[in-house]
Amino acid sequence: MNITYLKRFIITVLIPIIFGSLIYIVFRKNNIIFIEWLHNKILYQTDLSISLVKYIELHEIIIYSLPDGLWTFSLINLVLIIWNYKINRYSFLWIIVAILLSIVFELVQLTSYVKGTFDYIDLLFIIIAIFLSFIINKKQIKINNNEN
Repeated sequence: MNITYLKRFIITVLIPIIFGSLIYIVFRKNNIIFIEWLHNKILYQTDLSISLVKYIELHEIIIYSLPDGLWTFSLINLVLIIWNYKINRYSFLWIIVAILLSIVFELVQLTSYVKGTFDYIDLLFIIIAIFLSFIINKKQIKINNNEN
């Protein structure tokens, strides 16, 4: 991986995942078993979560919807980086899988199969993240109708 791809990976994949995860871990309520465990074992022992929540007030949309968008943005960018920004019939399949995974996971929350609350704003953030991934990378993306 050359330095340009490494920088793109850090900026478009790693930073959004870390930022979205921190929002999720620090600011969400402890109604998720993993988050509750993380708070009890790590964050409350260091008082990090308590001090951040005490001094930083975030809007509910940032706390509950932005992480979904950031994770989708990271996933789409990861797929684009793995395929060297070349869109062919093979990479197109993986891009579609990444997009569908993000959207379907939100839609499945309408049912009782997955614990969670469906939210149109989450879906909006996911769709925005998909478009932003392609807009930001439009100069790098190469569409190839051949096999490679």
